[in-house]
Amino acid sequence: MTVPLLRVGDMFNATVESGGFNEPYHTVPLIREPHPGLQWVCAAVDMAYAIAEGRPHRAGGEEAAHIVDILCPATESMARGVAVAVTSDFPRPAPMEWAA
Repeated sequence: MTVPLLRVGDMFNATVESGGFNEPYHTVPLIREPHPGLQWVCAAVDMAYAIAEGRPHRAGGEEAAHIVDILCPATESMARGVAVAVTSDFPRPAPMEWAA
């Protein structure tokens, strides 16, 4: 079983790559060009708009729990030196307006 791994460039490099454990990474195509400037602030801006509009924001508790469920197996994998599967999932949020 291969465990998918992600590698993301810094905020000035929009490259996202994925690959299995001990396998080469391949570039994941973007839906469209990222927002120019500070791409990582888009989530905070979306959260502010969601609060103002009274709608749920895209980075909710289910996503936060999934991130913890990724970090725990990653820590176990480093400690044991073996691949550890990530078994959780969460509903995919709708794309931000600029990505739709």
